[in-house]
Amino acid sequence: MDALRPFKHRDSKDPSLLPNVTGTEGVKSVCVFDEKFVSQFVFKTDELLSNSFDIFIKSPEYDKQLEVIEDLIRDTKILFENNPKLETLINDFSFFIDAFGRSKTGIAANGVIGKGIAKGNKILNIPKELAGYKEYTQNSTSGLNMKWIKWHNDGNGFFNDVANQCQCPYCATGTDDSVKTQILRVSKEFDAKAVEHLTKMLDVFERLAKYFSDDTNRKIKEISTDIAGISDEQSQFLVAIRDQIELMKTKLWKIKAMGFQALKDTGKIAQEISSIKIDLKYFIHLDSTHSQKEIGAINDVLDSILKKATDLQAAVGKQNSMIKQTIGKYSKEINSFLEYAGYSYMVSLPDDGQGSYKLKLSHKDSSNELSNADNHLSFGERNAFALVLFMYQAIKENPDLIILDDPISSFDGNKKFAVLNKLFLENNSFKNKTVVLLTHEFGTVIDAIVNLDEKFKALAYHVENRHGDLIVQPVTKGEIKPFSTIIKDNILQATHKIIKLIYLRRLLKIEGDKGCAWNLLSNIFKDGRNTPKLIDESDMPPNDIADATEIIQELII
Repeated sequence: MDALRPFKHRDSKDPSLLPNVTGTEGVKSVCVFDEKFVSQFVFKTDELLSNSFDIFIKSPEYDKQLEVIEDLIRDTKILFENNPKLETLINDFSFFIDAFGRSKTGIAANGVIGKGIAKGNKILNIPKELAGYKEYTQNSTSGLNMKWIKWHNDGNGFFNDVANQCQCPYCATGTDDSVKTQILRVSKEFDAKAVEHLTKMLDVFERLAKYFSDDTNRKIKEISTDIAGISDEQSQFLVAIRDQIELMKTKLWKIKAMGFQALKDTGKIAQEISSIKIDLKYFIHLDSTHSQKEIGAINDVLDSILKKATDLQAAVGKQNSMIKQTIGKYSKEINSFLEYAGYSYMVSLPDDGQGSYKLKLSHKDSSNELSNADNHLSFGERNAFALVLFMYQAIKENPDLIILDDPISSFDGNKKFAVLNKLFLENNSFKNKTVVLLTHEFGTVIDAIVNLDEKFKALAYHVENRHGDLIVQPVTKGEIKPFSTIIKDNILQATHKIIKLIYLRRLLKIEGDKGCAWNLLSNIFKDGRNTPKLIDESDMPPNDIADATEIIQELII
């Protein structure tokens, strides 16, 4: 309540000066339509309303059918949950593939393989003169060799300092040219980054060894320990391994990702599942005893799901049908409102390709979706869209109380009624919900409790801030009179004839009677006019003046 403390009491800490609200004990949740809602949830860059999927598509029926689908393919989830090594295998496969760099035909020079082993394994083939450094260059525990080589190479820079040319930058003792040459050769032979790449590649070779066939393991070892670097034949051999790994990784990913999103566009699910089974006899580089065991278990799971393919196809089809009907329902509702209100826009709920659906806006004159819709809408259009989208979000959240903060004032008559009809009278609306609509526009009150009282079934109240107190008084249907009736009452009650004439002229105008009586009254309020004139400034005929005088006398007496 402190945010609502009157300004004159802002500096006071007296709790008795805080506003007090009673009667809301049963209200646990509230949805409020105001500028804060619009700025936070509506007209996002890539969708009209945040969380469109949750509001329009996701429902208890959607979740229930999704559970049916997940239950039919549960074995694939269990397969990966019970075997975390499969996740590690996929990650190692990814590293192996990425190590080739951006080259589809061979090994990129700037890739891990290109930098690490393409020019030969210098870690295992240390020159005789540098044998003393073997323990440092070959110890890859926690990356020790990379750290040592970097430290050593950084120290070489101190040899360029004239004052220290004869002093070892590592041990601070004197040194001669032969020792200096040996120290500098370490940086010439070893590069920390190249060693890092080589070490990572050797590690992944080791982790994947149990999946490689014996012949493939033997050749990989030859390549990774060769000091001469990779030949064209060896490069082609590694690329062939990469291609097989890429294919197996793709199949493993499809098995892991199997679910409604992956299957919803599949016309023949049994055929799709059969296509991702792994036939090891065609993976000559990965056909090891360990692979046969692991892949055999995976194929067994796929076979068990194939037995349920008919049920799975039906369940996916039912979910697709449900989504299609839901999208059609909401699109029709919103687009019918837009057309009825006279707005030249349409909405759609397309699949974003990532398992979700986003509400999009387009103009009738263009087939392209509008991003940043807020930039294209007028103030009135923006308000109407925001109100309707708020309605759907509030219906989804189902709060105890809904508050609309003066949403109607910016609309003209036709659009105002279209909005009120959408919000309160349609089946999928705020009908039968507790809504507080705050407005300065009295026409809304007349529509709600006079013109359409049987449909709205609303209660109206007049709220007034009187000396710091909110005075709330009910407004009943009997207390509301048509404007023409109010004017007639004012004519009867006025004591001064000029006041009567002013109200009479207004009455004739709203009744559309701009005849001789209205014309004569218009002349009365023209300064310095002695002779009544018509609209074209010609003199008013005497018989018109006489008729007008008679009408006026009858109406004001």
